[in-house]
Amino acid sequence: MTVQSKLSLPSHDLESKDPAIRRVLEGASKKLGFIPNMYANMVNLPPLLETYLYGYDKF
Repeated sequence: MTVQSKLSLPSHDLESKDPAIRRVLEGASKKLGFIPNMYANMVNLPPLLETYLYGYDKF
C-alpha cells in the first residue's frame, strides 16, 4: 500500500514577526522586486533559503 502525505507549511511575507525570516525575504525582494511563492515557503527554515540564494548567486 502506498501512502501519500502532503506537508503543510505557512507561507511568509515581509510582515512576518520573525526577524530572521523578514531579513532573508527583504534581501530576496530587493533583488527580484517580489517574493516568489517558493521562497515564501522555503523561508520556514531561514538557513535553507539563505543557502539556496547563496548557491543561486554563484551561478
